[in-house]
Amino acid sequence: GTIRVDYPRTWRSLDWRRHSADVALNAAVPWGVDVRGGAYRIEADLSSLRLEAFRIDGGASEVELTLAEPSGTVSIRIEGGANNLRVRRPVGVAARLHVDAGASKLAFDDQHLGAVGGETTLESGNYTDATDRYEITMTGGANNVSVLTT
Repeated sequence: GTIRVDYPRTWRSLDWRRHSADVALNAAVPWGVDVRGGAYRIEADLSSLRLEAFRIDGGASEVELTLAEPSGTVSIRIEGGANNLRVRRPVGVAARLHVDAGASKLAFDDQHLGAVGGETTLESGNYTDATDRYEITMTGGANNVSVLTT
């Protein structure tokens, strides 16, 4: 089925109080997570879930994802740019990061890049041969993004 969580845009309603929620997902079933309209201040511990895909459409800022061991190739997609994004995956899990519109302060495992223009792709040494891996794609550019192991 589908779970839908709607939050009003606070600037329209002039309600400046904090809005937050804790959402628990059943770990016994696989999940595809789709966040529409952008994301701000999301901390998602997905380390006990079987994740099939994760997508944010509309940009992401202040987002932290903690991932589990993948099953197959799992797509993590951020569309519309990313600012202050941290993705953590288990040690030894293969991953590839593709940014299509330039980046600054980009970290991928032991690689640290200051500023790069155009398309950039970084991958772990075991990515090509891995059947269980993460494919992380960002459109619209990136600032202060890290993809690390925990």
